[in-house]
Amino acid sequence: MRESLPVAIPMLKALFNYVDSQLDSTECDHTLRHVRDFIHSRGLREEAVVRWLESNGGYCDCEAVMNAEQVVEEAVPGYDDLPPAE
Repeated sequence: MRESLPVAIPMLKALFNYVDSQLDSTECDHTLRHVRDFIHSRGLREEAVVRWLESNGGYCDCEAVMNAEQVVEEAVPGYDDLPPAE
């Protein structure tokens, strides 16, 4: 599973944390708006990240946090204890 990740696990955790925090103050608009904001702010490869999220049930911001993060949590022992990328 780790081989298929578009970025390192700490960066994915930072992405999920960012999107989750944005959704605390705005409702999901059924797009990947916050995901794309994070990707662009970090200079990540948008196509690879979006493709991976969508293939793991993350078709919008809230689904990225609910579905795609769960895939990582289940596949990576100790995920919750890992620090996100800065």
